[in-house]
Amino acid sequence: MIRLSRSLLLSLLVFAAPAARADNVASARIQAASEEAVWVGEKATVYLELWTRQLSFADQSFVLPAAEGGFLIQPDSTTVKLTERRGDETWQGLRYYLALYPQRAGQIEIPPFEVRFSTREGFGSEPQEHVFRTEAVSVAARMPPGATPGSLLVSTRDFRLRGGWEPAPDEDGLELKTGDALVLELRREAAEVPGMVFAPLPEPDIDGLGVYVDTPSIDDRINRGQLTGSRADRITVVCEQPGRYSLPEFRFQWWDPDSERLHEEVVPALTLDVAQNPAWAAAVSGEQRDRFPSPDWRWLWLPVAALLLRWPVWPLLRALVAWLGRELEARRLVPLNPGSD
Repeated sequence: MIRLSRSLLLSLLVFAAPAARADNVASARIQAASEEAVWVGEKATVYLELWTRQLSFADQSFVLPAAEGGFLIQPDSTTVKLTERRGDETWQGLRYYLALYPQRAGQIEIPPFEVRFSTREGFGSEPQEHVFRTEAVSVAARMPPGATPGSLLVSTRDFRLRGGWEPAPDEDGLELKTGDALVLELRREAAEVPGMVFAPLPEPDIDGLGVYVDTPSIDDRINRGQLTGSRADRITVVCEQPGRYSLPEFRFQWWDPDSERLHEEVVPALTLDVAQNPAWAAAVSGEQRDRFPSPDWRWLWLPVAALLLRWPVWPLLRALVAWLGRELEARRLVPLNPGSD
């Protein structure tokens, strides 16, 4: 954990003073759990506390705001009961645990937000409603040495990366044919980090290859108060044109706050040698013909015949315009990637 001098902490104003709003029977307060600065990507615990001198709480509600430069979440609905003396009275409180994950160095501010709840003076008494607005709270964060600025960094004591390309490449790359597909499946998992913190995979954009990205699966599990977050990604690459292609590497950085060490997990770059598959080319050509048949130009002779035979011309012209419209629409709907739906 970072050790900062008292003067530096005061100059940075790492944490705002506990913010309290009160009426004569209730109050709300928000504050950071620690006066230590945190690493970028590391969880900073924040307490939201509701207080009353009456008998009971009910109907608690609040919506967390967006914290610019970080992710603010409520990991679960667990609360802790508190008591404190205020003058000659004993007040009881409920503490909610919030988690802030900074994603850049500097001050990360949690803006004010509204908190609602009701209290009762005694059994059977009418509830009294309360609405408070919290003060802003700031948390200071530092970028781990060596980390890439601007990336979503994960700070955790346990990080795991599973998966890879299928079919698996050898040392020289992978030999495929047009129409073949390869799939990248990756699952990232970390302790005390929600799945939303993991950065999306970059999407390669390479002429001659069709790249299709599935919606990621994000999962957070809590076991005995310990959060484990994960994100699963899947990218399918279809070989559309013959040639040699290079798929970029995927690099993931994570910081261990215990050992203060930066780690990197890498999925290596991949070279593809794609040969022409005659069956694929024939299938694409046939599908194009099926989707866009040759126009029947015999329709164009109908107006000429109508003039020669003195038929009504305007109905035939309207039919011809409608036919041309359908032909143009059919051309517009032909997909750019053969074989897609």
